[in-house]
Amino acid sequence: MLILAVGAAFEPATGAAFRYRSRETRSPTHVRIVATLGLLCALVAGCSPGVRWRGLTYGPVQADAQRDGKLTFVYLRNWMMPACTRFEENVLKAPEVLHALDDMYCVVLDFYQDRPLADKWGVAAPPAIVILDLDRRVLARASGDVTAAELLGAIATAKDRFSVRAPPVPTE
Repeated sequence: MLILAVGAAFEPATGAAFRYRSRETRSPTHVRIVATLGLLCALVAGCSPGVRWRGLTYGPVQADAQRDGKLTFVYLRNWMMPACTRFEENVLKAPEVLHALDDMYCVVLDFYQDRPLADKWGVAAPPAIVILDLDRRVLARASGDVTAAELLGAIATAKDRFSVRAPPVPTE
């Protein structure tokens, strides 16, 4: 079965097309699954293949970054917005940006699905990036038509503000 972004499905073997349940009967879980599938399709279809995305859910990626002492790079997008596609094509695929993101844990989130996090971080509209430290503090943020140079500036600012915690000294 092929799932289409418009909320319909198409079965190639039979040629049958059908729509998902109406909005009134959609559960929050159903909406989350459809949004996740849309993001996965966007990632597979060319959403900045060079960035090493660690997931589509903030919590586990942030926990891994905290455990490993890494910054968290959050990309908030809307898969239907041309501005997000331009940002992915022109900025996130730039070699210097990919190199700067190498030592960060990167997560891509749907702006509208994860709106409470966007609001918490002070992000008003996609496309947007937020870089967080180990304590989930915002070190840098940018949104709108961000250029590669502006993104590199935000990454440099975040890295300058970030201080790696010294690992605990083992006692014997």
